[in-house]
Amino acid sequence: MILRGNQGEELLQLHQEYGKYLHLRHFVRIANNEVSVCHPEAFKELLLTPLRKDAFYRIFAFPDSRYTNGMAVLDPRQKSEHSRNFAPGYSLSNMVNCEEAIDKVIGLLMDWMSKYADSGEPMHLDRFCTFTSNDVTSEVLFSRPYGFLEKGYDIGNAIANNVRLGRFAAVAGHHWIMLMIHAILLANPITTWLGVLPTGHILEVTMNSLRERENRETKGGNRFDLLEYWLKTLRDHPDRLDLNTVQGQTIGTVAAGGDATSTALQSFFYHMIRHPTAWQQVRDEIDAASKSGRCQDRIISFADTQKLPFLQLCIKEAMRVFSPVHQGLPRVVPKHGVTIGGHAFSYGAILSVSAFVMHRSEEIWGPDAHNFNPDRWYSADISSKEKCFIPFGGGYNACPGQHLARMEVAKICATIVRDYDIRQVEPQKKWSYKAYFGVVPHSWPVFVDNRAGWEHHW
Repeated sequence: MILRGNQGEELLQLHQEYGKYLHLRHFVRIANNEVSVCHPEAFKELLLTPLRKDAFYRIFAFPDSRYTNGMAVLDPRQKSEHSRNFAPGYSLSNMVNCEEAIDKVIGLLMDWMSKYADSGEPMHLDRFCTFTSNDVTSEVLFSRPYGFLEKGYDIGNAIANNVRLGRFAAVAGHHWIMLMIHAILLANPITTWLGVLPTGHILEVTMNSLRERENRETKGGNRFDLLEYWLKTLRDHPDRLDLNTVQGQTIGTVAAGGDATSTALQSFFYHMIRHPTAWQQVRDEIDAASKSGRCQDRIISFADTQKLPFLQLCIKEAMRVFSPVHQGLPRVVPKHGVTIGGHAFSYGAILSVSAFVMHRSEEIWGPDAHNFNPDRWYSADISSKEKCFIPFGGGYNACPGQHLARMEVAKICATIVRDYDIRQVEPQKKWSYKAYFGVVPHSWPVFVDNRAGWEHHW
């Protein structure tokens, strides 16, 4: 199912198929000891409750076991200790401090938008969303972008290698034999040193950026970026942190930082151009804000996007209808057991929750759960539904970079809706994608037009 690249749809179909048996619709056995759960109580009982993660997550120790990152830590207490060292760097206030640097990167995306608008040539917006999200991640980490937007292509196939790595991890993490092979051959420090595998390449990209950042640091002019925040924590608390762990967290951020944000951006534009009324409503909201003195910078500020309620609903709906992560998030039932919806699970069972399946559940979201409908967020019972909205996971293993992702998505979406019109080259063509752990769509080129009657003031 994972190798076919459509596990989200297949899992959803299985839950729907067994839906005719009311006592089974919430639980589908997908392996000898794993059950896929789609139940309104799943978020609270499996993600908010600090249950141990399944051994699957060990595969995310990049490039080998010497380098620890939050994804690869299985024990909730150890993960909480790990987060104590790194989470403050990801804080919203710290991300806001980086906004000026983030704007410079987003400005390069807008340059490409204008270039394609002027030339009339089709634009592969999917690629540029991925270029942007990776460059922003690098800027926040190292005080410099990787340069994807500057060049306009995947430098050294770094992004393509990351996709291959994700495909391998999604499959290998579920099989103990493959985990052993991974540990002996692929995650061997010697293999990493040789740099002959995708994990080695991720390390190379990261270490090159680290060295360049350190060289600039000796010359001055380096801001207090995310990496420096962590290095300061290392200097202040050498008893609870080591350099390999800092490097491991950095590598993990590089590996995961771009895909989810690119998917959120793409889902917004892909669905919004199919719902022109919603696009116009967001634009009208921005225009009204502009008349009151807001939303007038070249890149709309994060503070201004927070005062655009319908934009925020459209972004949430885009992440609901197409979650950045399709694979289930597996947790191990503790000794005292777990009960969900009156169904008891015993010690050692693995229960997994797929955001894609939860977000498409008709029981939770209604009969139009498969449709893009921002107005659903106005419903009277939205507070109970929102507990099942998990694009960034939840609990002790929630995505640490979600503040950056939310900021980046809001700023880019607002600015593009304000300044440009977008239409798909082949309006009826659906995008393509392969869903492994995460998913990044592709192959839906668009035409970009400068907004009619709109004058830029920069």
